[in-house]
Amino acid sequence: MNVAPPIVAAELACTCPGCGAAFAPGGRGLGKTFCSPPCRKRFHAASQMDGAVLAPLVKAWIRTRHAKPDTRAAEICRFARQQLTEIAGVQFGRDADAGRDPVTFVGTLMDSGTRYIDRTRK
Repeated sequence: MNVAPPIVAAELACTCPGCGAAFAPGGRGLGKTFCSPPCRKRFHAASQMDGAVLAPLVKAWIRTRHAKPDTRAAEICRFARQQLTEIAGVQFGRDADAGRDPVTFVGTLMDSGTRYIDRTRK
């Protein structure tokens, strides 16, 4: 009878960015990032929804951030920045409720060498 040894606390080195649960590292290739496939799918679906809302606001803010005061572009810049701040606050609250730390997730991406520009197809 093959029984897997119990997982000790030292082996729970990974934290799931989707639910915040600790899990044992493993898997093939670069290893597991999420505790389960359903958690990974939920995380990426939520990220896509969040990104779909944020992308046009970020683009508008970047395009208008050096606008001359009292112009339409300056108004758009203020509105976009205000909306980004409000949306980020809602998302931070959602992350806190789920036990997720977005800074830790980005730190993990940074440490792995993963960059968005490297994933784009040419």
